[in-house]
This record gives sequence, C-alpha cells and structure tokens, in this order.
Amino acid sequence: MLVFPRTLSRRRTTKSCKRIAGYSKVNKNGWIGVDLDGTLAHYDQWQGIDHVGKPVERMCNRVRLWLANGETVKIMTARVSGHEGDALIKVCMPIWNFCYREFDQILDVTCVKDMHMISLWDDRAVEIVANTGMTREEYTKYNAE
Repeated sequence: MLVFPRTLSRRRTTKSCKRIAGYSKVNKNGWIGVDLDGTLAHYDQWQGIDHVGKPVERMCNRVRLWLANGETVKIMTARVSGHEGDALIKVCMPIWNFCYREFDQILDVTCVKDMHMISLWDDRAVEIVANTGMTREEYTKYNAE
C-alpha cells in the first residue's frame, strides 16, 4: 500500500536545492539514473527487500530540483535484476513508497542502462574519461605532464 506524501511545507524549496544540485537542465529526451542504496538512501548492510534506508538529504534535494525542472529521473538498482511479474512488484513497492514519500511521485525503477541515459549518480561508479580508459584523475595528471 502506498503511503501518503509529507506536506510540501516540510520540504525544502527549489531555491534551497539549487545550491547543491550540481547539475543543470539536460536533454529532454534523456534521463538521469540515480542509485538507490548508498546514494539516495542510507545503506550499511542488507536488511531485506522490504527495507529502504533513510533518505540521503543532499541527494534527495538534487533529485527534487531535477524533477522540478522537468527532468526525467529513474532509480537504478540491482534489487530489480532477475525479477518479473508479482516478484518484481514486491521488490519495487518499498522503492515506490520511498519515492512517493520523498518526491510526491513514483519514479521508474530499472537496472538497465540505455542510450538515453545522460548520467548515472552512484556511490560505486568510477568516472572514466570517454574514449581513454583513464579515470578523471589519471587523465588530468596525464595532460598536466
């Protein structure tokens, strides 16, 4: 069962989110992927499929700003990998509840990148400079020499 959203008066305003967003308007045909556990929601250890940690406010504020600007945001999580039908719905329900509480809407949940994904915000990802195989740090150091 879906939970009711918090009142808007308890939310940070779009203006207060702007200073920490770190991202501006993007291609309207694309979408931004945001990892769930450890990025959007606090994660220490696996506590079962029904548990989603407390919101990471800084990241939730980014997502609120993107949504307010009309961006498409999807939750990227391995939790949904390999599930179909009723099992997939069971896995998604706690995530949808989290999204509804935090963003007043249900976001798409996926574990698949596609050519329309603009960026991925993830606590485990390492940024690689396109077509180089180098991390951003390696690339900066290599070009400084």
